[in-house]
Amino acid sequence: MFAIDRRILARIEPVTKRVLIVDPNPHAARLLTDIVKALGARDIIVESDDARALKAAAALEPGIVFTERTGPGLDGESLSRRIRRSDMDCRRAPIIMVTAEATATTILGARDSGVHEFLRKPFTSGDLLKRVENVALKPRDWI
Repeated sequence: MFAIDRRILARIEPVTKRVLIVDPNPHAARLLTDIVKALGARDIIVESDDARALKAAAALEPGIVFTERTGPGLDGESLSRRIRRSDMDCRRAPIIMVTAEATATTILGARDSGVHEFLRKPFTSGDLLKRVENVALKPRDWI
């Protein structure tokens, strides 16, 4: 798919080991799944709505969460807030919001809901890798 330095893979491995992808579009979810597999993800759960995603987060305790902003049964900002306010171990896991709608309002809403990074569609595997590196190698609190 794309060449990645093994040293980078080793450094991001603690975050990418267990991944939760929340996207109601099966094609977009599959693309994201393929890319995170190339980044070394071993356990990947894909869900399409808030309720199932929360149950999956509790079961998987992901090292990173990717969520679409909106969709049928999905409000990515609400999902992020619910994860952050939960008592799950993954409440501090990085969350990357993926969406085609990248306005100042949506970015601020994502930030205020506890999202660490924002990834605009369409994106490249390199764009995704940069976001994952940022959250894995430069951890910071959400706002």
